[in-house]
Amino acid sequence: MPLCDSHNHVHLAGDASRIEAMLARSRQAGVERMACTSTEPGDWTKVAGLAQAHPEIIPCFGVHPWFVDRLQEHWLRDLERILRNSRSCVGEIGLDRAAKDKDFALQERVFSQQYALVEQLGRPAMIHCVKAWDKLMAYLKHKTTPTPFLLHAYSGGADMVPC
Repeated sequence: MPLCDSHNHVHLAGDASRIEAMLARSRQAGVERMACTSTEPGDWTKVAGLAQAHPEIIPCFGVHPWFVDRLQEHWLRDLERILRNSRSCVGEIGLDRAAKDKDFALQERVFSQQYALVEQLGRPAMIHCVKAWDKLMAYLKHKTTPTPFLLHAYSGGADMVPC
């Protein structure tokens, strides 16, 4: 049965030979597609290169909530440019209250800016959410056009996602 890895960070696995070995093992196990999810602007070039070299990789470009405090002045413009120039998803984006040393208000602003690109470009999102379900659900409920997303590491209650 063909498999799809819906979320990984293979670009962080080490040097090129280690990454190639990892991808070979994935193919041998039946993985035909995988979403390689960046965490910050410094990852974007590596993820793009991997996707270009390996058609099974679906690149995802975004800023993880743990890294919002590292952003440089033109990060959003650069993100929009890389998204417009590739078939890709937006991510990993999100909110994380468990990261006590991270500014949650800044996380919210950066998430909102990235989600605006999701809507503007019609791209799926890879969303990370930890201990912030109330904020995420409130944010998503105000959207008039539903956009596809994959919720990474969901740990909320069943009552939040009725079948």
